[in-house]
Amino acid sequence: MNEFSVVFEVTKEGFTEWRFALPGLLALAIGIGLWKVPVFSHLFEMKKDFALKFGKFIAAFAAFWVIGASSLMYYIHVGLVDDYNSNNFELIEGIVDSYEKDIGMGTIKKGYKLGSIELWHGNMPMGPEFTQPALKDIKLEEGMLMRVAVSGSLFMKVEIANQKSVIDAKRSQHN
Repeated sequence: MNEFSVVFEVTKEGFTEWRFALPGLLALAIGIGLWKVPVFSHLFEMKKDFALKFGKFIAAFAAFWVIGASSLMYYIHVGLVDDYNSNNFELIEGIVDSYEKDIGMGTIKKGYKLGSIELWHGNMPMGPEFTQPALKDIKLEEGMLMRVAVSGSLFMKVEIANQKSVIDAKRSQHN
């Protein structure tokens, strides 16, 4: 029997996806600064009237971004936790394989797969590594035995087997 250690579980990680709204907070600060503080228009070399209108636009857009992004990411997180608690997920167990893929202009990307699913990696713009930032801390290696609970492209639980379990699993694959 394989022994696994839990390295990620959505119910224990908390709501970390709020980071998606951070760029909006920065834009909100800049917009309010241009709108309410006339000195900022000189910093950006803008006419005062244009800075006022542009600041209002940026502040309004950024406020919608922060509210919308935070709400959407929270809704996704709560749904994921509910699905996990009601066992509404696919459980995949196996040995991690690596692959190389040409992503254009002579650039080769190394990725990892577990069965039929592609695991997270840092160069995809909106994959699980962005919406679930805690996954970046898990070091993937070819040949590791892993078990994941997944719903769509989002990971609910990631478990990594101890070294003895990996050796046993590789032996059983060759037999």
